[in-house]
Amino acid sequence: MGNRDIDIEGMVNVRDLGGFRTRTGQMTRHGVFVRGDAPYRISDRSRQQMIDRGLQTVIDMRYAHELAQRPNRFAGHPQVDFKHIPLYVETSYMGMIRQFRDLGGWYCTILDQGGVPIRTILGILADAPATTLLHCFIGKDRTGIMSALLLNLVGVSDTDIIDDYIQSQQNLQAISADIQSVRPFFVPKAQFENLIAAKHEYIDALLIHLASTYTDAAGYMQSIGVTNEEVAAIRAKLLDSAGD
Repeated sequence: MGNRDIDIEGMVNVRDLGGFRTRTGQMTRHGVFVRGDAPYRISDRSRQQMIDRGLQTVIDMRYAHELAQRPNRFAGHPQVDFKHIPLYVETSYMGMIRQFRDLGGWYCTILDQGGVPIRTILGILADAPATTLLHCFIGKDRTGIMSALLLNLVGVSDTDIIDDYIQSQQNLQAISADIQSVRPFFVPKAQFENLIAAKHEYIDALLIHLASTYTDAAGYMQSIGVTNEEVAAIRAKLLDSAGD
């Protein structure tokens, strides 16, 4: 699989979804879908480098208050199609507590109840003309869910999807203080540290739920209204053609 990390000044958790081998022996294509943390600290130089390398679409999945607190440095840029599509589900106070106690279960809830924003995001990915950056705040949870769906769709193994997810653990050490600054007052520090960790059981819970409830990512996408043409477009973009 190799090292797919992308070195971007002001970002710490950026990876290309290219370079994976699928169950049919094909490889995922580099430069199509890039996952990352929020580009609120990115330098002007690095921002332009990403654009020069083909970045044309940025999808920010953070909540509105997250975007307001840490503005996206691609928003309003004339060379970038910036989309703000918050990936969230409505929840009560007790729902928030459950989220902090069972992150894998929360991923499953987002999958089951977040069909509207996920369907919108997938439609954008199907139509985007060039490289797309998909991100949330730290590039682990909401970004991890979407990355898992994309990789599962083209036949990447669960083992490789999990390995991709847990790579965030090492990458996020560089911004641990910034992450801790958003800890809710009612969540103990030790519990929050457990929450922001990239543990394999979190994403494994999502993959098990995906298989048992929807069969696979294609089945899930069909259930939320993604068209066959959009699914085919995403596959065609992400997969190298035979013989490449």
